[in-house]
Amino acid sequence: YMGSLPHGVTTSQDPLALASSSTSTLYILTDGTPFDKILTVNAATGVASAQFDAPDGSGQGLTYLGGYLYYASNAGDKRIYKLNATTGAQEANFQPIDQWGNNIGQNLLGLGNDGSDLWLSYADSNDACVFKINEINGDNKGRFCQNQNWDTALKQTKGIAIGPDGVIVIAKDDDIVKRDSAGQYLQDWTDLDATDIQGLAFIDTVLYVADSGNNKIYKASLPHG
Repeated sequence: YMGSLPHGVTTSQDPLALASSSTSTLYILTDGTPFDKILTVNAATGVASAQFDAPDGSGQGLTYLGGYLYYASNAGDKRIYKLNATTGAQEANFQPIDQWGNNIGQNLLGLGNDGSDLWLSYADSNDACVFKINEINGDNKGRFCQNQNWDTALKQTKGIAIGPDGVIVIAKDDDIVKRDSAGQYLQDWTDLDATDIQGLAFIDTVLYVADSGNNKIYKASLPHG
């Protein structure tokens, strides 16, 4: 007989975050034990060409910037890891800083970038903000926050993506909100097919949406006037 002993390693199709290069490649972070997995996927076909272990099993955010992947981890003290996009090898890591100059201690949720800096959301129990973070050392470079009077205001957003025209798109649950480059509200969509949005990524003007509710990646376009 040939058999294998249980070893505590699990993988899943549950997407935790989504990133994209400027070409046709998606990077999908999926839940796993003891390590989450990062898949390299052709956006046109959905076929994975490679996969590697994430730094730990507590990932939440993922984005692609300057040829590297940035991975937000909630293991221990909250850190963002800079990874080789081909092999997953760790290049550096840092703790992100809030507007007061302190290390962020709450769970990290969403991670995106504007081509120069990282954009981060975390489980802030008071404010609903998205922070601009220096990709080298985690220093805070600004933020924008929701107006409490808006009908659709996303607190602790999980998906963050910056479009090629500078538009900022954030999402959580089944809500997507579009803002201009200064963070001002433009438009929102609710009651979508997705039920638990965990990540967003643009390839050109096409928006990809990772839904943990039904383990799917949606391909969409935003109305733009």
